[in-house]
Amino acid sequence: MTTYYPIGYVSGSFDMFHVGHLNLLRRAKECCGHLVVGVLSDDCIVKNKKRAPIISLADRLEIVRSCKYVDEVDVTTIDLLNKVNAWRKYHFDAMFTGDDHQADGWAWEEPELNKLGAELVFFPYTEKVSSTQLRSVLESNKAKKKVITYGTFDLLHDGHKKLLERAKALGDYLIVGVTTEQFDIQRGKLNVVDQLMKRIDNVRILGIADEVVVEEQDGQKIADIQKYGVSIFAIGSDWKGKFDYLKEYCEVVYLERTKRISSSKLRLARHDVVKLGIVGSGRIAARTFDELKFVSGVNATAVYNPHGASADSFARKYGLDSYSAEYERFLDEVDAVYIATPHNTHYEYTKQALSAYKHVLCEKPFVLKKDEAVELFDLANKRKLVLMEAIKTAYAPGFLNLVASVKSGKIGKVYDVEAAFTKIVPHGENVREYDQSVGGSFTELASYPLLPIIKLLGSDYNNLEFKYFNDDNGVDIYAKAYFKYKDAMAAAKTGIGVKSEGQLLVSGTKGYILIKSPWWLIGGFEVCYENPELNEIVSAPFPGFGMRFEVADFTRNISEPEMRNYKLSSGDSIALAEIIEEFLRKRGCCDI
Repeated sequence: MTTYYPIGYVSGSFDMFHVGHLNLLRRAKECCGHLVVGVLSDDCIVKNKKRAPIISLADRLEIVRSCKYVDEVDVTTIDLLNKVNAWRKYHFDAMFTGDDHQADGWAWEEPELNKLGAELVFFPYTEKVSSTQLRSVLESNKAKKKVITYGTFDLLHDGHKKLLERAKALGDYLIVGVTTEQFDIQRGKLNVVDQLMKRIDNVRILGIADEVVVEEQDGQKIADIQKYGVSIFAIGSDWKGKFDYLKEYCEVVYLERTKRISSSKLRLARHDVVKLGIVGSGRIAARTFDELKFVSGVNATAVYNPHGASADSFARKYGLDSYSAEYERFLDEVDAVYIATPHNTHYEYTKQALSAYKHVLCEKPFVLKKDEAVELFDLANKRKLVLMEAIKTAYAPGFLNLVASVKSGKIGKVYDVEAAFTKIVPHGENVREYDQSVGGSFTELASYPLLPIIKLLGSDYNNLEFKYFNDDNGVDIYAKAYFKYKDAMAAAKTGIGVKSEGQLLVSGTKGYILIKSPWWLIGGFEVCYENPELNEIVSAPFPGFGMRFEVADFTRNISEPEMRNYKLSSGDSIALAEIIEEFLRKRGCCDI
């Protein structure tokens, strides 16, 4: 009697799909209520079979999905080759395969799967059919001038369509690479709305691409260019210079991006794009603008600077719709603002924006007084607006993993946290770090070393002391803050005129975590124990300048108010403002 399973799972390459594949899927569906099929990525096939597949991953996914026996299709990545990892994702009751795998070592995870309540089920194997005809068709394409381009193609809009049309016009045959969710996360592309198969479908429906492939890893472009005999690599001009290294393999063409386009009906049906205005046009604003292209659901449309010429120059450089030297007029044109101006302007700019019902992402330090922070968060809460402080490390996957690891007890009870951030800032005219009112190492840099102290030990400390050295004009060039908790201690060190090792050390009863400089650009860390053989390495992406993570959270909290999740809470920001205010008072700042 045939056993019936609620959820069944099949994984395979399904290259040059034939009747053997069809028989396997049919038999699997006969034995289960819901059949999940994993299609091996190109990387998996090369790893297992030492050769590349004939059919692209995008086409193999489409072929399998079109089979009436399949309820769900997904990409089998390297980590999902492990059947236990696959079970953790799909929670299948049975995994089906051909009986040729019964004795070749393929089923080595079977005992562990059985413990999880899952079985391996083997069906009689059908011999492969010949692929000669398909290979001959592929050979005929080699004489064509091929163009390749890549993208996420999330929430497809007219700009995507025009870019593909221009790419197609460069040659005879257009190959379009669509990125996987996993690769997007690795390269820092966040808030992608559409699933992979939907994005592939949207590209196909346009009817411009002759072939669609799936991009799943860094470095794949070179392999694809060689594999498909590509003559031209085309990409949007916002990536200008980024892919010049491909000129060794083919011609590289940067296509001008479409400005001021309207989003497609698909985008509007699910998410309104957040129109973001940038307050300030300096170095940090420019860096953040460069990060915006990695975040779906937000579009910078305007810039404000009280010096109109500076705003005009920024708008021209980045192709913004408008610029303004009048703040109220600027606020009328946007849904939200990112404030990247000197510290002592944050309070007024934020209050005006919130009063105009605009969401706010404000650079650190958020404000310089505790009462101001409390007032602004109360205003945002009453008006149901998002207000966040832009400390990029707080939103980075690596830092979130660090906090989770410590809170889970990996290194036992924490007794000490030490963090430092120093840099040498030369004196000069109008250098903000040496401004007598709010300049200095602590206001400039302390938000970073204070962050892990507050997140790991909290703000309920018993004692806080400061030691510092001032420059001739009274600005601190080197400072330390010492915290004493009931059963822990911490120290934060900053410097703009004294250089020190910028590390983060968290010490516990079972072990410690040490992240060397620059720890605030955390891409991973090592959990260290008395026995080094037990050490664990935790890695996470921190691409670019890292601002994309905070912008992604900001955008998500605006678009999905019912699911708002503040990784840096209002309480955290209020605590940071209180510490900075106390330091400035001790230092004798005239404005505090």
